[in-house]
Amino acid sequence: MKFFYIFIFSVMLGSFIEAADFTWSFLETPSLKNSINPKIALFDGAVNFNTNRVIWECEAASNGCGVLVELNAGIVLSRVEVYTAKPNQLKMAPLKTEFVVWNDGKGNWDKAISISDVTGRAAEKEYTSATINTTWDAPSKPIRVLKILMYGSGIWLTEIKLFAKDETGKEYLLKSPEAVSLSDEGTILKPGSFGGGASVNIKFWSPKQNYVGNPNALSRRDRVVFHFDLSSYIEEGKIKEAVLALPLQPFGVLTGNDIELQCFKTEHSPIFNMDFISNDVFSVVNLFVDKKTEIMHFIDVTKMVNAALNRGDGTIAFRVRNGTIEKFGNRQNKPEGVIVDSQKLKLEIVR
Repeated sequence: MKFFYIFIFSVMLGSFIEAADFTWSFLETPSLKNSINPKIALFDGAVNFNTNRVIWECEAASNGCGVLVELNAGIVLSRVEVYTAKPNQLKMAPLKTEFVVWNDGKGNWDKAISISDVTGRAAEKEYTSATINTTWDAPSKPIRVLKILMYGSGIWLTEIKLFAKDETGKEYLLKSPEAVSLSDEGTILKPGSFGGGASVNIKFWSPKQNYVGNPNALSRRDRVVFHFDLSSYIEEGKIKEAVLALPLQPFGVLTGNDIELQCFKTEHSPIFNMDFISNDVFSVVNLFVDKKTEIMHFIDVTKMVNAALNRGDGTIAFRVRNGTIEKFGNRQNKPEGVIVDSQKLKLEIVR
């Protein structure tokens, strides 16, 4: 089994399949030279930060590096703990850590809360503690997306812990999801049909349109639809596992785009323009994109595929929409959005 830099859990008809409180992704690519497994190490509760569990050296820390955390349906956090270190006696250490909350109503980031080196001793050569622990007391409001940025020279990110309180007021540690990735034992399916267009004007549909967003200041192409052929699995009527590999390549001025993956309830193949406005869908997962590099998202769609086979459907179709562009339009009068590369898009089926 291969691990990748993004973990996604599936949501079907509003209920979480995995008992996870949040998902997360790096805002920059981590260095692997000092890591066993970056996605496992970050939240595994490791206490010995002089080992190779220290997972990420921020080479461009002066420009801000960190992680993007997406919380399920908005959770009221009580506090967030960030552990950073430089095992070499902290000769280089974090100068400050910033916490930034996404404002859904305004479609932008709130003012960053900055916390400096709370120990005040990071620059002292004789100070040999393995970690610096920065704690942020979160505001008493639901948070859906949180950006954590670390600044300084040679920072090593070791661990992040998110806490909330239950109905009795007792604090608990939030759980991250299990890994989802393509295996080496399945069959890879490519889209049987693919197309993109604008939900506000379906005449712009085209099998060559592959972006959800604003390609320029005037037009809008906010949805992409595609289907996969399941006819080889109808006789069996059920599969063991299905993982959708969904590539998202940001373009233009990207400031927080809500990208939603939807699944059609019945057969929609081949794709045509009316599929862009059809209500025959349910939400699978919401992905918050706020980075400049392409991310391949691996999404568990096993239940959706088995439901289609149980209905006797020979295909399954999905739709990707840009909720931010649909709600706010062109916010900065410039191009922004994400590209869904049809050549990289694939569905792996394990019998």
